[in-house]
Amino acid sequence: MPAFSPQLLAEWTTGQWMGAQPNTEIRGFCHDTRKLRPGDCFVALKTEQRDGHDFLASARDAGAAAALVSNPREDIYFPQLVVEDSLLAFQTIAHQHRHAFSGKVIGVTGSCGKTSTKDLLAHLLGASCLRTEKNLNNTLGVPLTLTSIDPDKHEYAVVEAGINQPGEMTVLGGMIAPDFAVVTMIGPAHMEKLGSMANIAHEKAELIRFAVPGASLFCGGDCLKYEAFHHFSGEIFAVCETCEESPALDYTEYRSCFRFFREGETTRVQIFSALFAGQFVINAVLTSGMVSNVVLAVLTAIRCGAKWPSIEQRLLTWQPGADRGAVYHFQDNLYYVDCYNANPASMRDALDTFAALTPPEMPRLYVLGGMKELGDSTELMHRKVGAELTFRPEDRAVLVGDEGEAYADGLREAGAQPAQLTLAIDTASAHDAVDGFSGALFLKGSRAYALEALLPAGVLKQKEAAAC
Repeated sequence: MPAFSPQLLAEWTTGQWMGAQPNTEIRGFCHDTRKLRPGDCFVALKTEQRDGHDFLASARDAGAAAALVSNPREDIYFPQLVVEDSLLAFQTIAHQHRHAFSGKVIGVTGSCGKTSTKDLLAHLLGASCLRTEKNLNNTLGVPLTLTSIDPDKHEYAVVEAGINQPGEMTVLGGMIAPDFAVVTMIGPAHMEKLGSMANIAHEKAELIRFAVPGASLFCGGDCLKYEAFHHFSGEIFAVCETCEESPALDYTEYRSCFRFFREGETTRVQIFSALFAGQFVINAVLTSGMVSNVVLAVLTAIRCGAKWPSIEQRLLTWQPGADRGAVYHFQDNLYYVDCYNANPASMRDALDTFAALTPPEMPRLYVLGGMKELGDSTELMHRKVGAELTFRPEDRAVLVGDEGEAYADGLREAGAQPAQLTLAIDTASAHDAVDGFSGALFLKGSRAYALEALLPAGVLKQKEAAAC
């Protein structure tokens, strides 16, 4: 468990203790009194919804050793470190604690695949690796992760960085200061606030601007199309798919290639890289994008010092997270479930995999939920996904959400007839069209639609069993 000196916290934040400072070291940080552990420092944050300073008494009663505050309460007898801005002070503490850590910090970002890549990389690095829990990847989640680093326990920290507006990665990158940076890909996600692909690339590349001297970058090959990535002077391992059996590599550029083959419901992967050349098997059906992220995780783990025999064994026990391209069979139906989230790049990737996986004689039902945060490109992006779909006379589509009409416009361009398409305003309204279908079912959309609610009880039981 990490330990923080009250005096050091005051120095780092240029804050002052009101009254007596704690007589013990701080053992961690928490902003939610319901999750607070005895010995934690309660971070009192003020948001539009609530003011954490209203919960100081609750934090004290729950066993907090102190509180980080911008609005001290003299009527509550409790050590309070008074600062100008609680969140900024907490981020400063995280920054300082990260730089006091002698182990390796790996920052992971990208337009999609961040969480599964982070989880796999941490799995490959083993018990001495701290990782971002769930998706605590924002301006509050990153300092919560970094302040959880225990120098007596951890050799590595894999920290996920997620953004949806300009300037956020500057804050996150400054805290993470990665020894190794992983950027999965640049795609049309969070366009509503980021505006363009070039802007997205610029923001993602901010992570590597804050990398420590001698850092390495592992990225999807398409990242290097963007000028924002050309300013990185460290070693780069850019990953791309190849069709060649023995691709010629320019090792001076550290270019890495992969091939993959689906064998039933497993995936065999071959890597050709300056770091590693070999193959391995994953016990899951993976899309091309997912394979790219697996390769990034493997190469990063090797660069961190992990040994191949350990990596190979850990790969055999890894599965993508829940609702990320899972395949189920129930009552002669095949279900491809990828409901965790969606943007145009991940949607196309999943659709290609579903088409390759499904026996040609099976009718297909495409349950497509809307893709959120695309801004002015929303209608165009949905229409393009529909227009690119190979839609046969025996196939059907259920289009969920406000974006459904744009999907339908594209599908009609692809030759779909009105009788083949069902528009549903929300997930609950889609049940009748989904429940009566026999064949192969594809479910993918943004998290807001929670399309997994359309799965039959038999598939839900399989999901629960797989999670155990």
